[in-house]
Amino acid sequence: MAATAISTSGETDTSSGLLDTDAAMRPFLDILKDGSSSNMNISTVRSLALKSLAHPHIFSGFDEFKSHCLQFLSPATGSHASNSLFHTLDLFSFGSLKDYKEAEQADEKFLPLNEACLTKLSQLTVLTCIQQACHKGEIRISYDYLAEALGLASVAMEDGSPAAATAIRDVEDRKSTRL
Repeated sequence: MAATAISTSGETDTSSGLLDTDAAMRPFLDILKDGSSSNMNISTVRSLALKSLAHPHIFSGFDEFKSHCLQFLSPATGSHASNSLFHTLDLFSFGSLKDYKEAEQADEKFLPLNEACLTKLSQLTVLTCIQQACHKGEIRISYDYLAEALGLASVAMEDGSPAAATAIRDVEDRKSTRL
């Protein structure tokens, strides 16, 4: 549950913890900071990244994670493992499920994602759609808009596609449990 803060004016502020994932991400970042270069390698970084991607309480901070381990993820290393991890962290920072599906079909650049990571990416995609709609002043989001971002046919959304329904339900559940 989100921490509820009471301001000096007596108003309750529940928004501060809604998607505040800093506490959950902090241990992963601390390991990256504290790990000496002799103890840390691309395999360790990859393992930490996959754990953070699948963590149920982490929804942001993937770009910060990437910045803490750039010496292992530099495209100059030319390693497929470092390149795919670099692109996967970018995907979770700035991409969508559609981006992953398109690259997956072309057999491109991302790490293979397990079910927990795909669910997280679906949730992040829906949250991005909501955020973009709010910035535009919209109060509704069309099925077509969500379907495109999730890489689904809009008919599948209207017919109750399990992936779409799960992503939307998970976002709604997470929001209601944190308020």
